[in-house]
Amino acid sequence: MDTSDGIEVAKRQWEENKRSNPDKEIDITVIFDKPIGEGYLKGIDNLIKTNKAVFRFNKKGDLITSFPGIRD
Repeated sequence: MDTSDGIEVAKRQWEENKRSNPDKEIDITVIFDKPIGEGYLKGIDNLIKTNKAVFRFNKKGDLITSFPGIRD
């Protein structure tokens, strides 16, 4: 799965979640089949690689941002 596929998956999940939470900004986590990002958590020196991406949508369904999901 590439980034554009991930966005489509996240958008479909957002639409499903939106039915039950119409007034909430929703974060959707998508798991990819390969690493998509890396980063550090505060206070930890180890580099964390991840295959998770978090997609954040506004109330209208516009993608606001996306970022590697390094937190569990």
